[in-house]
Amino acid sequence: MPLALDRLTRITNIRPVDLAQAAIGPGMEIYSRYSKVTRISGEIVSIREVLTEINREITAYHEKETGELDPESQFCLTWLKQHGYMEGNFGDAQVLATAKGVDIDSMHDKVLLKDHSKVRLLKAEEYVERENSENMTAWEGCLRMVWHLSGGERSGGIAGCTTVVREMRDYESAKRLARVLYTYYESRGDAESEARYNNLVTQWQYISQSMRAPQQITADI
Repeated sequence: MPLALDRLTRITNIRPVDLAQAAIGPGMEIYSRYSKVTRISGEIVSIREVLTEINREITAYHEKETGELDPESQFCLTWLKQHGYMEGNFGDAQVLATAKGVDIDSMHDKVLLKDHSKVRLLKAEEYVERENSENMTAWEGCLRMVWHLSGGERSGGIAGCTTVVREMRDYESAKRLARVLYTYYESRGDAESEARYNNLVTQWQYISQSMRAPQQITADI
């Protein structure tokens, strides 16, 4: 299943909303290689149990992808799950930053805002007032691209996303994070946020094509 999920998410680029359905095929292929699958006790493993196991594999896959993110993005993801985009205590943020091996000061005004007592993550729409960081993290890149695809005032669409990926350490990590965030918001029943991250993965082929296109260079004559 991990190899099949790699193929679906990194090569086929299946949308997050379709992943659970698409994963049934590879999972059932494994199951159907045999005339029957039984426990040590002799009890037959039902199709319902196989489907449950497939979903567990998807969950484990997302956990693995989370572990592959850069430390700053792991910090942001954990902070999001604890506080959303609301303020939290600086002391709690410092403890988490130490555990992740990151520096809060270096993340200030890039992915979060801080003072001596409070910390909060920047929302996607707040990046419009900030220049792209150099070697930006998966978190910053992902949220910037989500904003560019939002259709809001001053958003840049695919072209805006391309300017982001050119400044990223590992631009494919933003797609992996988008899948993780889609799953997180799906579990919370937040359909609007689900759709934003699903849309980023859906548009990824166009972002990648734009990334590979040669940059236009203009000069005054």
